[in-house]
Amino acid sequence: MTDDRLCIITKEQAKNGAECRWRRYNMITCVIMCAIFLVIFTPIIIMIATIQPQEELSALIPACIFLALIVFGPFGGMFIYNCVCYRRVIRAVGNCPAYRVTLDKPHGSYLYRGGVLYYTVEFQTDSGRVTMDTTAIFATYGWLVPFKMSDYNNKDVYVLYDKNNAKVYVIDLVDRIDA
Repeated sequence: MTDDRLCIITKEQAKNGAECRWRRYNMITCVIMCAIFLVIFTPIIIMIATIQPQEELSALIPACIFLALIVFGPFGGMFIYNCVCYRRVIRAVGNCPAYRVTLDKPHGSYLYRGGVLYYTVEFQTDSGRVTMDTTAIFATYGWLVPFKMSDYNNKDVYVLYDKNNAKVYVIDLVDRIDA
């Protein structure tokens, strides 16, 4: 059951909303993982550099660059991806309509093997009935996850509908925004 009333969402509400908090959580995780790898690999590289004769140090530089690309590349790519997604949500505020929907159709995410869920939402627009999937941000378990399924399941939320990118962004629970 959905309530398809349009509502006004501010940029501040979107920044504090579920989708943006999920993106910030992922960006912070990427930075933390890079820092951990930096702390682990820096002493190793310094030890190798001090043991090697001066003539062989030129071969160590390309190896260090290659290692840095392998280790930091995926985290950098994930960080950039989450930054772009975060900006899309913020740009959608004011340009895209917001709807009140109920999160009552959960599905397991293939990427996270059931530990993280997404919802299918349905709402009425000017051009007809729309059925879309949210981003997989709702966790069924875990103590470090920002959103528990139990906090959002069968609850009313506001979503932004970005027709151009064919995306639905979960902003937050109706109770939090209307309060």
